[in-house]
Amino acid sequence: MSSMRVHIFIILLVSTTYIISCDGTSRKAKPNIFVDERVKNTSTTVQPNGWTSDGVSEFAGIVVHGSLTSASARIAIFSPGSVTSGEFTISFISIESGEGSDFNQLQIGWAVNPDFYKDSEIHFFTFKGDHGSCSDNACTDFEYNDRSLKFGDILIPSEVGRQNQNYLDLHIYQDIGSKLWHVEANSKTVGTWNDRAFRILQNGATTIRFGGEAYTPQGWSSSPPMGSGSMNYPGMRPLTAYFEDVTVNGVAPQNPQIVETRCYVVADAGSTEFFEGYGFFFGGSGGSDEGGCAYP
Repeated sequence: MSSMRVHIFIILLVSTTYIISCDGTSRKAKPNIFVDERVKNTSTTVQPNGWTSDGVSEFAGIVVHGSLTSASARIAIFSPGSVTSGEFTISFISIESGEGSDFNQLQIGWAVNPDFYKDSEIHFFTFKGDHGSCSDNACTDFEYNDRSLKFGDILIPSEVGRQNQNYLDLHIYQDIGSKLWHVEANSKTVGTWNDRAFRILQNGATTIRFGGEAYTPQGWSSSPPMGSGSMNYPGMRPLTAYFEDVTVNGVAPQNPQIVETRCYVVADAGSTEFFEGYGFFFGGSGGSDEGGCAYP
């Protein structure tokens, strides 16, 4: 992003509140302002080749298996650094079930994807896989309740090194009665996936992933950054991307699978002094095998 950009910030003094959801769980909401007011009302134009799967996708984060109907996390928003055309990098919660042609997936988080969005900004995104894939406002099966925050909106990243950081506070849950999946973000009831959206996920999820993914086209020798683009020791919290207050079915995950791939790592996973609730650091600068994929 250009160093000549000027931001106008509006500071609100807001007391901490708790969100009570239809599934009966409660979680503390943080009032950080994170939507870029300049472009929040613009819609996303679908680029057919913006999200592709014929290259190499690398994931770093935690994975939980079971009979699952809700997932929550507070995801720090960072600018990952240079992401070029053909690449993308995302930080997300992924709700999954099924196999093969019956595989259902719902991803929600933040993304940098120059081909899809036609810029290098950070966007609030969703990706749905079932009955054909779609992303953001091309997903006609998603019905908004609050349009002040929409998929495709540009998000303002945290300033690296500052203790006060911007967050995407997500809660994704299935209503047991209607079987519909609902989305809340930063104290807003964003909306609901209607009964045409999913087949297998109507019966709940079997896998939930929390973390980052970096995509590289087939044959490329180097991969993009993930998270904040660094893993810094010590003092990682103001410098390195993280999840905190992670819950599955309303409670902190117990002994989740920790996944690291090539250039991207996970650190300090658990209910540690670094986080509110269960959390973990994740990411890396990317790079090539030949370059050793330096993490800082």
